[in-house]
Amino acid sequence: MTDFYRFDEVLGEGTFSIVYLAESKVEPDGWVAIKVIEKQAAMRILGKDLPGSGSMLEQVEHLYYPLVKVHESYFLKARGVHELSD
Repeated sequence: MTDFYRFDEVLGEGTFSIVYLAESKVEPDGWVAIKVIEKQAAMRILGKDLPGSGSMLEQVEHLYYPLVKVHESYFLKARGVHELSD
């Protein structure tokens, strides 16, 4: 992920996620928000498995469109789910 984005600053933190402002290294003026969800921590707190990342992304986009547009998602086993939006 760091091959394509330069993390700039933390925009906000929650119980099991952090949102970063990041700049695309590929697209000019490509600023995005990257939400990093620590899936293992969320599962411990909630006591159950989280919905698949596709389901979570659909909910976010549906609730906040046109303010949030989900572009990509990555699942990194050791780190959690990363969602890119602008």
